[in-house]
Amino acid sequence: MGPPPLEQMTKRFMEMNSYDIATRIKDEGRIPLQPLVHVHELRKGGVVLQDENVRVRATLVDHPGRSGVRISIRRGGSVGSSFPVIPGHLTT
Repeated sequence: MGPPPLEQMTKRFMEMNSYDIATRIKDEGRIPLQPLVHVHELRKGGVVLQDENVRVRATLVDHPGRSGVRISIRRGGSVGSSFPVIPGHLTT
């Protein structure tokens, strides 16, 4: 989950590591990695995931020279019971 061009970066990562991934599948019996990866590019702020245990909110940020998306993951489903657990900045 992050700002564009995350999908393109993930695709290129898989291509770059395709030989290693294929070797691990064949030699070590690993399951294919690609089906486990689900990319979600965020272009706007707001709650992107919420249940009774966690709320994930994206906020657009504007830094001098670059803009991006800030992701905050909060424990607890409601505002009153939540507190920041993993804040971070993902910028383009």
